[in-house]
Amino acid sequence: MNDATKPLYHYDQVGLVLRMTLDPAEILYEDGYIRISHQAVTVKGYDLFGRDKEFPLRNIQRVQIRPLNFRTGKYRVMGTGDFRTWLAADTGRAFREVVFVLHPFKGWWRAGFSVESVEKATQALKAVSVPVSHPL
Repeated sequence: MNDATKPLYHYDQVGLVLRMTLDPAEILYEDGYIRISHQAVTVKGYDLFGRDKEFPLRNIQRVQIRPLNFRTGKYRVMGTGDFRTWLAADTGRAFREVVFVLHPFKGWWRAGFSVESVEKATQALKAVSVPVSHPL
């Protein structure tokens, strides 16, 4: 099978999660919590079963960088505190300074995630034309 006929998407072992097959050159930034490519932002360990969630770039309105405190989920390993923002799994969140919050165009929910390098992740998001806002 050549590259032109290779499927872009495939299912995982159980056939539940639709994942995108990426060329390593397409990945702009990747760490243990997130992958940013030219097609999507993938939040790793997003749901209760530890599965990843992909957000195609066309569906992302903006990404906010918020300071972490008790109210924004500093001591939350995973889940939600305000029923709008779901924080992906991160056992070291209590030692981080900021959380990234992804706002999709549709829906009332948001996705929160950590990154290992704030500067590199911010540069990668800006490189794919995702608006990034910092706290005032």
